[in-house]
Amino acid sequence: MAMSASRIRSISNRSRFAEEAAFPGIRSERSEFAYNQKSSIPSQFRGDSMRTAFARAGLV
Repeated sequence: MAMSASRIRSISNRSRFAEEAAFPGIRSERSEFAYNQKSSIPSQFRGDSMRTAFARAGLV
């Protein structure tokens, strides 16, 4: 199951808030997610397009 970066950030933040509420004395360093980072993979090679290209080439 693939999740978007926004969904992953949301789940991470909610679990961090829940842990801080459950254990108020414990504060760990937060690892921040990069919000404006572009993917290093060109758009034509992301998602199902690569799988389709491999299938067309007979590599799957």
